Amino acid sequence: MNDAQKSLFLNWLDEHGAAVMQVARAYTLNSEETQDLAQEILLQAWKSLPNFEQKSSAATWFYRVALQTAMNWQRKEKPRRIIQKPLLEVHTVVTEGVNSAEAAQQRDTVEQLQ
Repeated sequence: MNDAQKSLFLNWLDEHGAAVMQVARAYTLNSEETQDLAQEILLQAWKSLPNFEQKSSAATWFYRVALQTAMNWQRKEKPRRIIQKPLLEVHTVVTEGVNSAEAAQQRDTVEQLQ
């Protein structure tokens, strides 16, 4: 990964880190697990960055990576997991500050994932 991609990732992290934490909190039972899941989400986003095709906004891309990683994590942990917050509640926080088209696209994604 080149320096430009590293810089881009750090900028996106500043902009969308709160959304990552919201998703992580929704899928965990305590702060330690939240931190572990958030770290896993960021690792997956880092690994996926070279594949980002700019077909959607950075917010949508980060949100999808976060949701997919959280759902995969939950499947692994399912025998002892209970989702704390409804996914649509998390979605509401994540869509703050995005335009209506992106919010609609994210809402469709949430509905497909449920």
